Amino acid sequence: MLRRLSADYPGFKEFRFRSGMNIIVAERTQHSSSSDSRNGSGKTSLIEVLHFLLGANAGKHLCSREVFLPRTFSLELDWPILGGTLEVNRQGGAKRVQTSPPLEGRAFDGVMSLGDWKTEVQRNLYPQSTEVEGLSARFLLGYTIRRERDGGFQAPLEFSTKAIKKTVFSTHLAYLLGLDARLIDQYRALAEKQSSVTGLKQALKGLDLGEVVGDQAEIDGKVRLLMHDMEQLQEQIDRFQVIPEFERLKTRADELTTEIDHLARADEIDKRNEADIRDSLEREHIPSDDYLSTAFQELGIALPREVKRRYDEVEQFHRVVAENRQRFLREELQETRRRIDQRRRERKEKDDERSLILQRLNQGGALQGLQMLQHSIASKEAQLRSLREQTDLLDRIQNIQDEVRLQLLELKSRVHEDLRERDSYRSEASNLFTDYARRIYSRTREAYLTINEGEKNLDIRPHIANQESNGIGNMRVLCFDLVCAVMAHRGGRGPDFLVHDGRIFDGVDERQVASGLQLAAEVAQAEGLQYIVPINSDVLAKGRDCGFDPDPYLLHPPLTDADETGGLFGFKFD
Repeated sequence: MLRRLSADYPGFKEFRFRSGMNIIVAERTQHSSSSDSRNGSGKTSLIEVLHFLLGANAGKHLCSREVFLPRTFSLELDWPILGGTLEVNRQGGAKRVQTSPPLEGRAFDGVMSLGDWKTEVQRNLYPQSTEVEGLSARFLLGYTIRRERDGGFQAPLEFSTKAIKKTVFSTHLAYLLGLDARLIDQYRALAEKQSSVTGLKQALKGLDLGEVVGDQAEIDGKVRLLMHDMEQLQEQIDRFQVIPEFERLKTRADELTTEIDHLARADEIDKRNEADIRDSLEREHIPSDDYLSTAFQELGIALPREVKRRYDEVEQFHRVVAENRQRFLREELQETRRRIDQRRRERKEKDDERSLILQRLNQGGALQGLQMLQHSIASKEAQLRSLREQTDLLDRIQNIQDEVRLQLLELKSRVHEDLRERDSYRSEASNLFTDYARRIYSRTREAYLTINEGEKNLDIRPHIANQESNGIGNMRVLCFDLVCAVMAHRGGRGPDFLVHDGRIFDGVDERQVASGLQLAAEVAQAEGLQYIVPINSDVLAKGRDCGFDPDPYLLHPPLTDADETGGLFGFKFD
């Protein structure tokens, strides 16, 4: 059990823990907020200090801030090997700890590295875990001292939202629940082997292949084509037959000359068309027919109304025809100019290509052609080597994937058989979870814990009906952590304490706050466990109002954010 948490300066709030339930009240003032870590009372910080003293990396840890560098934090806890208590001291930001009494073989005058301290924590708090390669004390402590930081209460199976493979979580949960952790750890090993495929694929992209070919059939085809071309090039080199290459370039130059001439003749035609169209547009106009009306009037002939209307319609039609004619000529002029511009670009490209070829023909000869062939075959040899390297990588990737696939099928079968043999553990865990959940909610609430083999992982599912609710989700975490703590403690696999950040009760209905706290107190008492929870006063008041009496479990002093000295550390800091 944890016995005492302290620091080497007067302002720090020292806590002496006892067996069973331990409640640390965090008094919140009206101006404080749940997200105000700088001015908070320190209930979340208490969790962080415990992790720091039990081997958390210094890094960006709270206790590594500059303000704590001269401070030393201390934790006194039961230590099975000693048959008594051990005090561990760690200075802010330090990468070593000091124990009292000194631990044999691991330290000089009680001082040991952080790595050695983690090993000692694992040996003493999780004594059977050292037999399994994939288990670590820090991961196991993630379930024993679950913290809200990094989303620790978002899912019962995971204590962090960091990028950690689910197979890692499964190995540690299998250990806590009394399953064959060594067998389950093979899921993790196979996942790591599968991840090596990603590294091979990255290496594949790094090859100088021009276009990366991913299909083995395409690679085989390219290899055969390269080998065929290389054989032909080698034959030409052996016989010094370089004239065909020379003639090919000359033929291509002649073809380009012919194509350029055709484009030039087409340009001449379009330029004449352009001039004709432009001339037509300048001459084209809509003729006026006003003279007809004037002529009829001078002759004294009055046109009838029907004739007048017909005359107007013909006039409109005539105007439309004339306008369409002009629009057609403008569009034809635009298209003609576009063709001229397009051919101008084509002539430029072909002329540039012809210039390069003529330059090579003028500079080259039999020796130059031989050198070009030799360069060509060397280039193809390099491409062939790259393709063969890619083939080797693809073969390795495929072999790994096939091997992992077969091993996963075999592992799934073995896990299935092992779970059948350990069905008593599954039943015990499921029954505990159901009992705990129904004690919080009701005897009719659907709640169960299933543990089965999965395709790529151990499939563990703690379920409480309507668990999508934030409050029910938090109580699902509480029930699951109690199951893990009880199962591990009963089997001698884990410590006799469980610590939760009080935010596990945030968003929980009043009745469930009361029944959840009551459940934790009763389980701790019945199982010989220690349950520690720093909790906000307003949340605790909900539980009190619904029948839970916290007074027997309260620790002193309470924490508060009312003034500079009320928090855990006794002073405010940025």
